[in-house]
Amino acid sequence: MKKAALTLAAVLAGAAATFAQNAPAKPGVVVTSAAREPWALSNTLPVGAAYQLLYENPATHGVELLVRFPSGYKIPTHYHSYTEVIFMLSGKMRLTAGGKTHVLERGSYAVIPAKTPLALANTGWGRCEFVSSFDGPFDALGLPNPLDAKPGR
Repeated sequence: MKKAALTLAAVLAGAAATFAQNAPAKPGVVVTSAAREPWALSNTLPVGAAYQLLYENPATHGVELLVRFPSGYKIPTHYHSYTEVIFMLSGKMRLTAGGKTHVLERGSYAVIPAKTPLALANTGWGRCEFVSSFDGPFDALGLPNPLDAKPGR
């Protein structure tokens, strides 16, 4: 009986060691700078917007994005399937949502419920940057095909 228990313990220990070697690594803390990360051009929004993916939730596929709009950039009325939160880092942006127009500046934020029509426009002299978070996968519904549009207009 003792010999069988020791054999079973050895087999389990070996299996645990093999599992530990083959188990996927847990994601660690990521610390970086936006200056070091590449900007991607959006294939969903009108030409001119750029973004960096900050995080994607593996369970919900919700994303957090660092977004940059050049001066004069506009996104016509559209909507998202999931709630969007915008937190302004720099610049000035006009948000029209829920039938009201708001001006977002550094430090201000907006929470836009899912399926709420909204439009955005960079109204500052330079580019604007903001963090945009979605509690589900990103989409931008109701926009014309970005390949048919002129840059940010």
